[in-house]
Amino acid sequence: MEKGIILCGEFRECKNNIDILKETVDWLIDKGLLSNSDAPLIKRRKRYVINNEPVHSDGTDFSNGEQLSKVNLHLEKNWNSKDIKEISKNLLEEYDINTEALHIVEVKEVNSF
Repeated sequence: MEKGIILCGEFRECKNNIDILKETVDWLIDKGLLSNSDAPLIKRRKRYVINNEPVHSDGTDFSNGEQLSKVNLHLEKNWNSKDIKEISKNLLEEYDINTEALHIVEVKEVNSF
């Protein structure tokens, strides 16, 4: 069974937990809310969630970073499931989107014959 998110009524498929964060970030980019000038975005202390370069504030490299294809930003993907949900909601709050707009759902696969 796969996961998905519904964000402000739009469904986005997620193959794993990190996709919840990636799809939230992509949604913010698609809506014109998140851009290169917003980086860095901080999770806790010295760790960035998003930055222009895959480097944290203390100079260490992202341990599991990914360059986003739609903008010139890097996403740190080394978070546990609880952090992923918290970060996704925090990002929405950063752009004045009610966190109630984010729903994480299970998607049942339907095989057609």
